[in-house]
Amino acid sequence: MRDFDAATLGLPQPITAQKREQDSRTPKVFNILILSCSNTIGCSSRQMTLPPSPNAISSHPIHLKNWPHAPAHNTNQAGAYIITSATYKKSPIFNSPERLTFLTNSLFDLAEIYQWQLQAWAIFANHYHFIAESGKPQNLKNLIRHLHSSTAISVNQQDNTPSRKVWFQYWESHLTFQHSYFARLSYVHQNPVRHRMVSTPCLYPWCSAAWFERKATPAFFKTIMTFPIDKLEIPDNF
Repeated sequence: MRDFDAATLGLPQPITAQKREQDSRTPKVFNILILSCSNTIGCSSRQMTLPPSPNAISSHPIHLKNWPHAPAHNTNQAGAYIITSATYKKSPIFNSPERLTFLTNSLFDLAEIYQWQLQAWAIFANHYHFIAESGKPQNLKNLIRHLHSSTAISVNQQDNTPSRKVWFQYWESHLTFQHSYFARLSYVHQNPVRHRMVSTPCLYPWCSAAWFERKATPAFFKTIMTFPIDKLEIPDNF
């Protein structure tokens, strides 16, 4: 059972035939630029006219940083790691665009500090996944400890809950074969769709799918986004 959904975060919602009929009778409209996907493996920009929603929350997070590096086609000699972590009791603590942005930016900053190259990420209200590689894999524990400590202190200060336990634990898996690496890249890039947050992964701001499409070659992007993932076993019952 999900404690949050796309509507809560102001993400694009499916438009039913009944809703389109109602919208056609609504004279007050405005233009917004949204991302749309022509298929399941690509995104493009186009203009649409939609009725205003007084309760909408912007799905474009302010100050979300850009991960400046390009994706790797192969893992380095040390291999890559996929990491999954969840909040304590799966509580949706990071349940706003501001907090999701804060958690994502914190991951970016600390990955740079601890010299980890992010290859994919998906950040949610009560858990996250990321894939990264480093020449110093022994400091992964320090990165995670720093990320959890700093983000927990911040949200507990905001909520006036100094003794609250925010993070529970994390799982890591070492990826040394290309097939395993490609499958998990596909899984993480497309994770927002699995959790039914969006219809296509590039629409979810706190995920690497849009970055991956911008930075990767079209051939590599298509290879990863169509790679089979049905047999993967990754902790993801959140």
